[in-house]
Amino acid sequence: MIKSLPLEAATTRALFVLDQRMGGTAIQEFNKLLRLQIESQLPPQVSLFSDHRNSNAMRPLQAVDLFSWGIYRKYEAGDTEWYDVFQEKIKFERIYPDK
Repeated sequence: MIKSLPLEAATTRALFVLDQRMGGTAIQEFNKLLRLQIESQLPPQVSLFSDHRNSNAMRPLQAVDLFSWGIYRKYEAGDTEWYDVFQEKIKFERIYPDK
């Protein structure tokens, strides 16, 4: 999914704010893998920052959680009630194969 982001267009910095679901060493390992994946797409002068926040304290993360839940319900439970509310706002949707 990261490969589909237009990261090469960044000019000064790239900031990824993520839901803080992990703790301690799990976050450090996740950040390391995220950095390896993203830095290969960023121009050399662009700084990368990642920040893990509690979604209860950030409305944008709450919104992402809400829409993610709708997508999850569509594909995992066949329930499209919430997905149908925001479907016309989706600009890109791809189903990734299970590994």
